[in-house]
Amino acid sequence: MRILMIGGTGVISTEVSKRILSKGWELYLLNRGTQTRGIMPEGAKWIHCDARDGEEMARVCEGMTFDVVVDWISYTQQQLRSTLDALRGKYGQLIFISSCAVYSRELRNVTEDHPRENLAWSYARDKIGCEEYLKIEDLLYGCNWTVVRPAVTYGDTRIPCAIIPNLQWTLAERMLQGKPIVMHDDGSARMALTHSSDFAKGIVGLMGNSLASRQAYHILSEEYLSWKEIAEIEAEALGVTPKLAYISSQDICREMPMTQQGDTFGVLLCNKACTTTYDTGKIHAHVPEFLCTTPFREGIARTMRFYREHPEFQGIDHAWNAQIDRLIEKFREG
Repeated sequence: MRILMIGGTGVISTEVSKRILSKGWELYLLNRGTQTRGIMPEGAKWIHCDARDGEEMARVCEGMTFDVVVDWISYTQQQLRSTLDALRGKYGQLIFISSCAVYSRELRNVTEDHPRENLAWSYARDKIGCEEYLKIEDLLYGCNWTVVRPAVTYGDTRIPCAIIPNLQWTLAERMLQGKPIVMHDDGSARMALTHSSDFAKGIVGLMGNSLASRQAYHILSEEYLSWKEIAEIEAEALGVTPKLAYISSQDICREMPMTQQGDTFGVLLCNKACTTTYDTGKIHAHVPEFLCTTPFREGIARTMRFYREHPEFQGIDHAWNAQIDRLIEKFREG
């Protein structure tokens, strides 16, 4: 098969690329080549293009066809429409990366058919809009779409954290220096943690899969951990004991409404400050090879090892650090 991935050098997509190439399939990565968090897999073919420029995308892909296109980077209807206009008639299946964030908070065993009602958070609202636009594209022009909804997925350079710094080694560096990290509320809200190599098994299994036509899938592990447990396991992988500063989600959102990663209100109150669980029966039924075999303790140890072996990735987000320091100082007990 011939696969085009738009983006394709991020933390998650790099593992997907490796799995595609291991099958002997032909892989093209369309991006500008400004890789900061991913590594270009050996054997992939590069299409140099600004993926936000639909006219340029149409030009560089002129005369090319693909069995599968994976869109990693469309976050709004406008971005998705630009991609669909540029590639119309050039693919057999389009896989759109959405998010489990589309659902309302505090639900249990959510299936893919559950109403998507998380409208208070712009990120979730835009992903819902993109999913709906795929149906319009299908109605007007024919579009064999597949929607993928991950939760918290991590890998070599992604360290799970409720309040995400732009450079994720920042969190590890705080722990190593004995500085406290912010724990929202009492840290008891639970999230599913999925290693990118396990996620790759699911999405690659959907490529060219007739069962996946016009279907949505949760691709995530069934290992749910609290944010307190997550922090403790991350610290363990670093060989330290974490210092936790407990602050309410409401206070965090009021004092730190935005980070470089976006709207803190949406990230916390509309997603990570509550426990929602997701049914994965559909992906297991349609992709039998999807088995999550990397527990978080093992996966995050691999992440920390990667950082130590690749110090060039150990960037520090000083602006985020300063925000966290101010937040902790304001709500320090006593």
